[in-house]
Amino acid sequence: MRLGPILFFIFILFYPSVTAEEMEEIDMSDFLDMFFSKEWNEDFNSLNYKATCPEVVWSADSKLSAWVDIVGYKNMSRINNTDYIYGDPVDCVIVEYEVKDLLQWNDNVDWIREDISYSLFDDNITVTLDITMLWHHSTLKHTKTGKSYIKKDYSYAFMTINDIEKVPLQYNFSPTHMPTYLIFYNNTFSPKTIINVPEKEGLFYVKYSYNNETIKQNLMNAEIEKNPKGIEFINFTFVKNWNRPDNNLSHIGDSCIITGANFTAKNLNITLRTPYKTFDVTNYNVTINNVSASSCMSSSLIPFCFIITLLLFTLLTIVKVVWK
Repeated sequence: MRLGPILFFIFILFYPSVTAEEMEEIDMSDFLDMFFSKEWNEDFNSLNYKATCPEVVWSADSKLSAWVDIVGYKNMSRINNTDYIYGDPVDCVIVEYEVKDLLQWNDNVDWIREDISYSLFDDNITVTLDITMLWHHSTLKHTKTGKSYIKKDYSYAFMTINDIEKVPLQYNFSPTHMPTYLIFYNNTFSPKTIINVPEKEGLFYVKYSYNNETIKQNLMNAEIEKNPKGIEFINFTFVKNWNRPDNNLSHIGDSCIITGANFTAKNLNITLRTPYKTFDVTNYNVTINNVSASSCMSSSLIPFCFIITLLLFTLLTIVKVVWK
């Protein structure tokens, strides 16, 4: 729960000058979203891409009135306060518009056609709405015999309006060509494998699976947020933590640890998850470090241990003599 919404709620509670009419203008769903972050299911298609507060600026001529607004982008993420999209900007941009006719009571619309086109220039996208309307004016006429009929005079009306917005940066990530390092410490008292994945910057998480056991290192948090027009996007913030390990899987620092003998790389699967895509690690550099119990102590420490043992023995002898 965030501190900002709590302070806002206290402000509303203790400042009665806020009227009921002003409270009605507050979107309560947005207000509740301030308190509780929505869990993201890792699917951008599940986000809301319908604007709740588009910027409506009407343009009008004698026959037509319309507005068009770029309300946001699909597949948008915010990473360390920088906005990104993934894919063609034309496919990602979200546009909303509305068209009304301004005809008189004796005028009628036959059809209205809206055509949208896009252009990219200098990191900006321009959306153009071309409107064509066929309409007719109805006039009451009479034949020479006095029979009445309606005369229809057909005309076209045209309007072109546009909107322009800056395009977020394009998200690009490709897995590193550096191998993932696996060091298997093969010994009798504590066999283990230490795994180090290089260059994790830009990853959402790294998941390690071995013999049906899984551990995941989270590198970014993901919260669903809304832009000022109500379009949802994912705000990624840096974090480093691990989920609860299972049985033989654990971690130390940024490295995953698999405990147990008889390690084999074919049973290991490492998944790299970016905000947009998943990659499987296939490039391993495996090192086997055979360590025996007798070689655990460096030979340079043997004289030191001998001296410590001798001192302890001497001290123990002195204590026994004193307490006799």
